Amino acid sequence: SRDDLDMSEADKKKVSRGVTLSAVKDALKTEIERLEGDIRKEKAGTYRQAAPEVQSNAGYTADRRWEHDILYANPSESELEKQLAQKKKEKERADAEYDALFPGTAGDFWEAVGYSGETAFLQPVLGAVEDALRYLSAVGAQMSTSQLKATMNIMEENDPNLKENAEYKEFKRTIERLSEDQLTTSLVGQWREASDQRYYATPQHKDTSDRIGGVMRMLPTIAANVAAPGSGIPFMSTSAAGAASREAFVETGDVSAALSYGTASGAAEGAIESMAGGIPGLNEGQLTKLVINNLSGTARGRRALSFLIDVTGEGGEEVVSGIVNPLLKRATYDPSAEFPTLDELGEQFTEGVIASAALQGAFSVGSKAVDIASNRTQKSNLERIDEIVFPNRKKASVQTAETVQTTTQPTPETPAAPSLAP
Repeated sequence: SRDDLDMSEADKKKVSRGVTLSAVKDALKTEIERLEGDIRKEKAGTYRQAAPEVQSNAGYTADRRWEHDILYANPSESELEKQLAQKKKEKERADAEYDALFPGTAGDFWEAVGYSGETAFLQPVLGAVEDALRYLSAVGAQMSTSQLKATMNIMEENDPNLKENAEYKEFKRTIERLSEDQLTTSLVGQWREASDQRYYATPQHKDTSDRIGGVMRMLPTIAANVAAPGSGIPFMSTSAAGAASREAFVETGDVSAALSYGTASGAAEGAIESMAGGIPGLNEGQLTKLVINNLSGTARGRRALSFLIDVTGEGGEEVVSGIVNPLLKRATYDPSAEFPTLDELGEQFTEGVIASAALQGAFSVGSKAVDIASNRTQKSNLERIDEIVFPNRKKASVQTAETVQTTTQPTPETPAAPSLAP
């Protein structure tokens, strides 16, 4: 046990060092990502400044020449690149020390199972539902208090001293917190932090759980559409709006801007998701309909083509979403929002394809299992009804079978009488 009462001093030191190393690794990962982004900005800035001043002598435009010279052929190493190389070395040392401190054991395996069950399944599923509910609550609170805020603004204009009244300031802050609390408080988020600490999760564990969790977040959408056909896309849009609103509020602290971005992001997510049927259990995508309905062929071939369109379409949707979201940020609260790189878009495409293929496969297997069980149950129920309605039918059938069996049996030959002739 890792409880303080059951551990020796050596174990306590080991665990304490592991917690420190885990925090160091997380900090280094964040610092490495920041430096990589700063280096991209620095090189892009140098490229934009230098390109207009140079003329091409080899048939290339100045832009292309300087893009090659600065981004690829320039041998000089900037101060940021030196810092990046140093941070990567520090992270390698921290990773090696942590791995040596906590080598894999059977106990670690079962802890990994527990951690994955919480962070890669339960929390993403519940988190998708919580995001939808908190978005609706935040929007409701914002709408219900908008008139009150307008009245308070008029009161402040008429009485400038009102702003200095302590009771009035506290009341105004309470009104503002009605929406803010919905965007700052996350029970699932707190649970995730507790899981990371309890299982001493490494950055690799967290990254893997986040990737799997992204797939698992689709389960409530599928369940909603199965329970109430047509509700899947609206639920997914609402959940996406909640997640986007919380992200924007953390960056801005402005409820109105956060909800504006969240609403636009959720609507875009729903519209984009309708392009292809990448998520099973939802309505067939428009792209899939367009292609499949205009093709002829065997049923198996059409199903295979539909699957291919669905999974690649889901990857394409992730790419489109990755491009649209920065545009929405620029339009709502962040004029300098960055667009993803080609590598990041490629990673989003791959993740979308894998997620769709996994969901399609699982849904197909589950549907077949349900069909088999349903057919068996239906057959059994029909037999019971037949016995109740026609109680003598089975008995008569048995008797008829016995009669047929008796008549079809060969008649035994009578042995010949012995001859009395001499």
